[in-house]
Amino acid sequence: FLFVCLYLVYRSRQKKLLLTKTGVELTYVRFWKREFFAYDEIQAIQVLENSIHIIQQEQTRELKIKPQTREAFLEHAQMLVPAELLQEEKQTES
Repeated sequence: FLFVCLYLVYRSRQKKLLLTKTGVELTYVRFWKREFFAYDEIQAIQVLENSIHIIQQEQTRELKIKPQTREAFLEHAQMLVPAELLQEEKQTES
């Protein structure tokens, strides 16, 4: 029972980010919970090494991403997100 509860808590924290021509849609595992941010409402989208920050005037959303997913996200974001909104942090090689 404890394992099932912990699994459900883990799954409930996962999110899916969908880029469209008009904005960013954030979908949670709970299918009825969705948020949409139009590009007009977004001040910046910062792509860091392991997270994405969607910055709006009243709030900032932080989404964790895997490093291997970062490049695929950037490729799609450059096609769909207005260039003035997209801010990329350069990765440092050690």
